[in-house]
Amino acid sequence: SIGGAELPDYLRSFQREYQASVKIIKNQPDGVSQFLQIGDGFVLPSLAEGLSNALLEAQSAGLPAVVTDVGGNSEIVKNGVNGLVVSSNVADELAQAICTIAENKVLRNQMSEKCNTAVSHYSIASIAGRYRALYEELLKNRSTD
Repeated sequence: SIGGAELPDYLRSFQREYQASVKIIKNQPDGVSQFLQIGDGFVLPSLAEGLSNALLEAQSAGLPAVVTDVGGNSEIVKNGVNGLVVSSNVADELAQAICTIAENKVLRNQMSEKCNTAVSHYSIASIAGRYRALYEELLKNRSTD
C-alpha cells in the first residue's frame, strides 16, 4: 500500500502483523513508479470509480490487478487475463482474489505479460491518434456540406 501522510491505526497493526510480507509506504513526492516496479500485484477495491489513473499506471508496470466491478475497472482489467474482477462490497470475494494473485506466481507472470496490451488503448499516442482521426473526419464532413 502506498499513500497518505500518516498511517491509520488499522494499517499500523496490519504492518506489524505481516511485517515480513507487507510494506506500507507513506506519500512519496517523486511518485509511485519506483514502487510499482517492485510490486507483485495491485488492488483497487473501489466502491465508485471512473477510469483510474492509478490502475493504468499499475498495469503499465506489468502488475496484475484485483479490482471491483465499478466504473472503468472492467474495461481495463479482463477477468482472468490481466487481473481479477470481483463484486464490489463483497469482502470475501476480494480477499480470495488477492490470495489467488499473491499465492500463484505462474498466474501472476501470465497476467503480467498481458498488462501492457490492456492499457495500450489508453496510451497518449493511441488517444492522440483517435483524436486526430476524429478531427480529420469532422473536417472532411464539413467540407462536403
